[in-house]
Amino acid sequence: MNNEKVYIEGYVVGSFADILENRGKQIQLINGDIVDIEDNFIYKSIEPEKVVVSEEEAKFLETFDFNCESDVTTALYHVSRVGWGYYLKNNDGIELKDLSEGFRELENRKRLIKAILDGYEVEKEKRYRISMPKARNYKNHVQILCEKDGKIFWCGEWYPFRTKFTRKELEDAGFGEVFNSTLFEVEEV
Repeated sequence: MNNEKVYIEGYVVGSFADILENRGKQIQLINGDIVDIEDNFIYKSIEPEKVVVSEEEAKFLETFDFNCESDVTTALYHVSRVGWGYYLKNNDGIELKDLSEGFRELENRKRLIKAILDGYEVEKEKRYRISMPKARNYKNHVQILCEKDGKIFWCGEWYPFRTKFTRKELEDAGFGEVFNSTLFEVEEV
């Protein structure tokens, strides 16, 4: 033997403990065999950690096919040049001026480049339920903010309308003040 280091690839499918207090993982190898390996012999995964991106950033990234080398190159090019007199452009050539502002900072560009190379997960935007606890209808039900067919209005809490909104949706609809007023109850859901 030449004391060469080797690594095996597999997936954790279980764990084990024996009467000698050895603990470890059951690893299924690529060929289908399952082997017991003690925890002290297992090194962390070599899979890169996925980056968390906003929904808006994900929409930008989804315009590219990262299985296509030229799309990866194009995406990296568009991200790396932001702030040098250029706006961020998606794969359709559309300039994303609002999204570009945050990428003038190097750390944000690095994060998006890492998302392109290593993969990403979409951050779920916080959603809020807004009510007016002091305003009640004739049946004494609390009034909550509802949406149907693109219209936002106050309704009784029993109606089957959408009642959860992002902060941006509320601000765009002119309800941004609900976060600053004691008349409204804001519940994160």
